[in-house]
Amino acid sequence: MIQDAHTIQYPFMGASSGYFAVFDGHGGKEAADFSSQTLHEVLENELRASVGSNINMRECFETSYAKTDELLKGTAVYLGTTAVTCFLRDQGSSTQLYAANAGDARAVLCREGKALRVTCDHKPSLESERQRLVACGAFVARNRVNAVLAVSRALGDHALKKFVISQPSFWEGD
Repeated sequence: MIQDAHTIQYPFMGASSGYFAVFDGHGGKEAADFSSQTLHEVLENELRASVGSNINMRECFETSYAKTDELLKGTAVYLGTTAVTCFLRDQGSSTQLYAANAGDARAVLCREGKALRVTCDHKPSLESERQRLVACGAFVARNRVNAVLAVSRALGDHALKKFVISQPSFWEGD
């Protein structure tokens, strides 16, 4: 596995909860480094602002990715990073796992000796991503966005931001 940066925050928002993330930069590691230092803080702020029992975790992750992407705007024009983030949340009687990713960084959960993939690779070769890209005005050549980028979702890459979105896929389970 190639990675440029990672984050481990344990404990995270509670004694038995944790945040784990891996960032794989392209065009340089600056976007990965920045995201590894920033995304967990943005997510924590979103979660704290959404107090209550009906926190929309998907929305918190999506907003956190979007805000981190926006913070990268001035420095990440021609570079970016994939991201996979997991939040293991202790809820007293149960533990929930929330996973989000943008790009082809993956999370896999091992349950009873079996691997369960909980994220989706965002690549131009995936038909749903190809259709989304073409609908936005991009073209896909050699399985790359505008013949340049091998992922269709990422943080940064603002020169291609009309096509390469930061919206993550989201998964939750116990």
